[in-house]
Amino acid sequence: MQRAEYEPLEVVLPYKHIYTTNDKAVDALFHYIIESKTEDGALPAEADANGVFSFQGNDGAGVTSGANTVYDLQGELHFTFTKPGAYEYLIRGDLVTDGQKAHADRYTFEHRQYTVYFYIANDTDNGPKLTMRILTAQDDSGIKENFVELDPVYKGPTSTPPETGDATPIGLYELLMLGSAVLILLFSGQALRKKGKSE
Repeated sequence: MQRAEYEPLEVVLPYKHIYTTNDKAVDALFHYIIESKTEDGALPAEADANGVFSFQGNDGAGVTSGANTVYDLQGELHFTFTKPGAYEYLIRGDLVTDGQKAHADRYTFEHRQYTVYFYIANDTDNGPKLTMRILTAQDDSGIKENFVELDPVYKGPTSTPPETGDATPIGLYELLMLGSAVLILLFSGQALRKKGKSE
């Protein structure tokens, strides 16, 4: 029996990227990995051959919220299917770089991982033709939506330099001053004792 030929079907997965930071100066580049858990599951056009897609977290105008700035970005991932079937993908936050690698471990993700399900069926009324029956995105807490919400948070120290203009910690100055005072007292005491003996 000859296999039916289908026109490719493009399916759009919307995503929200809500980045919260207490330091607008940290220019974060976020990397996400999309992994197909189903054989023949094509990666979206936005991902590279390894399933990685990246973008700047603080593009656009941020909104001030207390001590933080929130960047609310929205976009789409475009998948193309060429035959019916159930397709499963895993999307997870992988890496953050911001020019200062020491900052990378100061990021957290409210939702680090999503499992996305597509069910692509044959539209028998207009066939052979593909149609999407189900699109579900489930986060790591089990909540299901029809979109993916990526929400990293930066909680590191701010990059504002100390007001003294000197990188030496203030506590070190205090310790040095205390040590100097102790030495002065010791030498003063020795000098008085010597003078008392000489008289």
